[in-house]
Amino acid sequence: MYSIKGVFQNYDWGKVGKESLVAELSNNEKIEEEKPYAELWMGTHVSGPSKVDDGSNQYLHERLKEKTEEGGEIMKKEFEGVEGLPFLFKILSIRKALSIQAHPDKKLAEELHSKRPDWYKDDNHKPELAMALTQMEALCGFRPISQIQFFLQRVHELRNVVGDHISSAFLNLKEGQEEVEKKTALKQLFGSIMRRDPQYVEEQISSLIQRLKNRAEDDKEKKVYDLAIRLNDQFPNDVGILSIFLLNYIVLQPGQAIFLAANEPHAYLSGDCAECMACSDNVVRAGLTPKNKDVETLCSMLTYHAGPIEILEGEQINSFTRIYRPPIKEFLLHHIQLDKGTADLQVCNTPSILLTYKGDGSLSSEGHNDLKCHKGGVIFVAPGLQTKLKTEEGISILRCSCNC
Repeated sequence: MYSIKGVFQNYDWGKVGKESLVAELSNNEKIEEEKPYAELWMGTHVSGPSKVDDGSNQYLHERLKEKTEEGGEIMKKEFEGVEGLPFLFKILSIRKALSIQAHPDKKLAEELHSKRPDWYKDDNHKPELAMALTQMEALCGFRPISQIQFFLQRVHELRNVVGDHISSAFLNLKEGQEEVEKKTALKQLFGSIMRRDPQYVEEQISSLIQRLKNRAEDDKEKKVYDLAIRLNDQFPNDVGILSIFLLNYIVLQPGQAIFLAANEPHAYLSGDCAECMACSDNVVRAGLTPKNKDVETLCSMLTYHAGPIEILEGEQINSFTRIYRPPIKEFLLHHIQLDKGTADLQVCNTPSILLTYKGDGSLSSEGHNDLKCHKGGVIFVAPGLQTKLKTEEGISILRCSCNC
């Protein structure tokens, strides 16, 4: 086991200065008060590879290539041909909305990377899990059909953008209809919004926002309408604003999590979270962003499954560790909170990365020098290593390993 250095990303949507948890994790680096600190990356992805913190300036993926035993036998078996780690571990501090987006499955990722390597930097899929560290808002997956019908009836500007024919067909959907019919109708509805003439969309959203600002304050959909106004302040008259009427709006409390499979629409809106994902940076966008948009790909790739999103509470495996286990093998998130004393951490049979985000302590293992665990400290642990955590006044750690 040894310390590594993560990579900080200063995207415009990040929280600014000391308001950002990501900035707080930057150790001794001077925090610039006007600078956004959006993400901390830990792993071996080419767009933000970690380095071994021993003065050698060696990249972690180079180290793992030299010392194959630090990857372990399970890595060789389960992730044959993968260079570096199969997961990417992040912390996000979100000030304003990320784009309306989805991540491709493996087959589509390979196609996109081959056709547009300037947009799609790798050929891997990117399922992900996000666990809230502070209260976190997000749009995730399509709402139940009945909820979308409700907003289509109530928000005439949305209906105008969709058009009468597609709106009427969608409003006529019945609960007992075949799933394929519902998905086809939802695909037509979403596509009609995303492909509509931008000038007309801007006119309708401008009218919508003005109307919402003058509405009665006791409206039962106040949270959704207030969100529309807030998003308009961030991205004036952007087509992505209409997505709030189609996608589930959720508020996660600290410790709650969501899993996002490939080809599912989502957008993080605010808050701080830990995020584990397959080692990829592929994002297909279509709204709420100044970055490249790929509307046709997004509209064609989505599953169009409609229904409430599952909120994950994790599984308590001992008195100080809760794990979040997704239905894929690339990653598993451990949330470790030890109040005081010494504890044996779970032995992982794959490589893992530990980040201390609160408190301090030390990590020890036979045959290795003890390592300090301080806020922002990142440690790589080889597979099969028995480790002991010690703290005097409490410590909180996030750990990402493989789920196999």
